[in-house]
Amino acid sequence: MKAAFPDTNDLPGSKAESNLSLIKIAKLVWQMVKPYRKWLLIIFAAMLVETGASLATPWPLKIIIDNVIGHHKLPQWLSWMDDIFRRENKIQFAAVAAITVVLLAAIGSLATFIDNYFTESVAQYVSNDLRRRIYHHLQRLSLAYYDTHQTGKLLSTLTSDVSTIQDFASSTLMNIVVDNLTIVGMLGIMFFLSPWFTLVAVVVTPFLLFFVARFKKAMKKATHEVRVDQGNMLAVLQQGLESIRAVNAFGRQQLEEDRLKKVSLETVGAALKARKVKSVISPIVSITVAGCTALVIWQGADLVLNRVMTVGTLTVFLWYMNKFFFACAGPGQNDQHHCPGNGRI
Repeated sequence: MKAAFPDTNDLPGSKAESNLSLIKIAKLVWQMVKPYRKWLLIIFAAMLVETGASLATPWPLKIIIDNVIGHHKLPQWLSWMDDIFRRENKIQFAAVAAITVVLLAAIGSLATFIDNYFTESVAQYVSNDLRRRIYHHLQRLSLAYYDTHQTGKLLSTLTSDVSTIQDFASSTLMNIVVDNLTIVGMLGIMFFLSPWFTLVAVVVTPFLLFFVARFKKAMKKATHEVRVDQGNMLAVLQQGLESIRAVNAFGRQQLEEDRLKKVSLETVGAALKARKVKSVISPIVSITVAGCTALVIWQGADLVLNRVMTVGTLTVFLWYMNKFFFACAGPGQNDQHHCPGNGRI
């Protein structure tokens, strides 16, 4: 199969790499994962089970609060349990809820194991295929290309960038998909329970998403600088080791060490800058979640006192809210570390 790579000008070290289309990247990724589409179906099924178990987690606690400790009727979709367990024998009802918690944890853990195993398998094979295709492409470039591109940066692409994409495929992408499925599921259940209260709970979501979008641009730029500096450092190391005999013959050891010191400090500075940018989002999300939680507790307490909402339903809302906001912020935190590697490839 013909390697679907961008032309020579789009390879690492070129000014045109920043203009690489997302469509080209998506097309390349699809071509790489297409041979493993059966495994992808297994992964997607495991993700659905994992998401379902996660969404069901707070419901046994709701039943304990509302139907065992409290005296509310079961939801209509659980009314069949009244035929099995008598209302006066609440301890049996509590035992069923407790066992359900364990079953949900077991099912979710099994789905997570299957998800992680097959995702890592696909990532490893895709990484192997991608590394071989890059090397195949490099073998067929003109010699003039190597006169204008440093070998160290090419080695960085074959090793570091491919490993970065492998990490993205094996962990970050999985988290993004699970987070998105969880967001959709939680919103659906919350609107089913109380549409008005759901709007109150997620009122700040547009502002959070706007912040995450702005954050992604800054994070992408900072991470790109880290990748560039890492490539430069590898190029200096490669050149110094290749010319070690000349360096020793002319006594240029100190000069080579100074060159490495300079690019190494630049790499450290870029990495710290990227970490600083990334560290901003966690406190912002935490403060946002705390503010929304306070609003929901306040409004929810009023609804509970007026018998419009049960304590168990309020507990479900609070549990979903915490996961909802962190899931919304998750893709912004997870994907930017890998964007430069995608572009360089």
